Amino acid sequence: MASNSLEISVPEGFAQYMDAAIIRLQYLFPKIVFQIEGQSITVENCPHDVAELRKEISYALYREKIYAENIEIRRELFRTASK
Repeated sequence: MASNSLEISVPEGFAQYMDAAIIRLQYLFPKIVFQIEGQSITVENCPHDVAELRKEISYALYREKIYAENIEIRRELFRTASK
């Protein structure tokens, strides 16, 4: 890993959401390179505010988890509302 790189370990329960989280993170931070390596997200061109970036990565993973867990509820609400 280069000196301006960072590796963030992802908890097991969030691993399945890494792809979707990285898509969002790449939109939010186009100058930063995000990659999945095993159970971690590596960040290249890491900014100086590492704590803020860790927070954003955690939030993106959490957001994707909540979205995936609630998609069926949303579908049912839309079906009910459209009747």
